[in-house]
Amino acid sequence: MLRQLKAHAAVGATVAAFVGMFAVAPPAAAGVSTTGPSPDPAVTPLGGCIGTMCGLVYNYSPDTVSVTMDWGNINGNIRYLYGGQNTNGWGDVDGVHVGPGRTMRVYIDSRLWGGRGDGYYTWLEGWHKIETDEIVYIMNPNG
Repeated sequence: MLRQLKAHAAVGATVAAFVGMFAVAPPAAAGVSTTGPSPDPAVTPLGGCIGTMCGLVYNYSPDTVSVTMDWGNINGNIRYLYGGQNTNGWGDVDGVHVGPGRTMRVYIDSRLWGGRGDGYYTWLEGWHKIETDEIVYIMNPNG
């Protein structure tokens, strides 16, 4: 398990180094309007993946976990992630739900901007936001 986490962390560091090599001008500096809807139908105001990088969840627990694909309407697009599954290929996962009276031990790998910081967290009941650059590993409570 730890070997898998280290392998994913190494990939994240490689992606961060690769992306850091490119300087991108802010939209206004590049002469692009920052107001109004995008003409590209694939661009939505709720965000989503950045290229091929999406919020991702690996469920190493035996429990079924609810995830939302839309933080702006949490209950509008819930999917179920069974023990041993991951959300790779689902698109950008925006949140994970911890059931009433439960806790969840997770490891978070922030691949680019590291807002929350890599490490282990204990989540209490309720919804927990996942950023686009984060991989969340739900740990097996049985070891």
